[in-house]
Amino acid sequence: MKADRAERYFDSQAWVYDFSRRHFLRDRKSAVRHLDVGKGKSVVEFGCGTGLNFEHLYHAGCGSITGIDASGGMLAKARRRYPEATLIHGDFVETVFGLKANRVLCAYALSLVDRWEEALLNMKDSLTPDGTLVVLDFHPMKNALRFADPLFRWWIGVHGADPTRPVARFLENHFTKVERYIPRHGFDQIVKASGPKGG
Repeated sequence: MKADRAERYFDSQAWVYDFSRRHFLRDRKSAVRHLDVGKGKSVVEFGCGTGLNFEHLYHAGCGSITGIDASGGMLAKARRRYPEATLIHGDFVETVFGLKANRVLCAYALSLVDRWEEALLNMKDSLTPDGTLVVLDFHPMKNALRFADPLFRWWIGVHGADPTRPVARFLENHFTKVERYIPRHGFDQIVKASGPKGG
């Protein structure tokens, strides 16, 4: 999805996003567990939206949260919800943020970005040398839901998402360790990348 289209779309969705996505876009707590936040760690979330994941991050003991999103409307809601978080309005690819954090999270946002490889490199560059990146996003349906995969791909495609990107394979070239988890229901995946190479 192009950045300007994504911004308009999510600005229009900000007022209903939490209600409409909270139960469908699942496994947020699990993604934060894989992030291994630890007490006092700094976290940058790319595509933080309305701050749905901030509660899980704070409960995990993180020291600070910086949220980045292309939608001003989504960020306004996140700011009202968690005024203590630092929020940045910017595009994942075009903006050089100059951030360094122990942990980076991206949940249900990368599949919407056209230049997703560049976005991942931007996330990597935001990590400290011992940092960890976790990506939670759509995945082709597996297991008992496999029969519904064509309809699933069509439906999320209407909203601009692509579930087929080889995120784990791409990250293997840029991190020393990459792990992938597919939850039981099988329509999303968690990719954990530790030890950014060259940084």
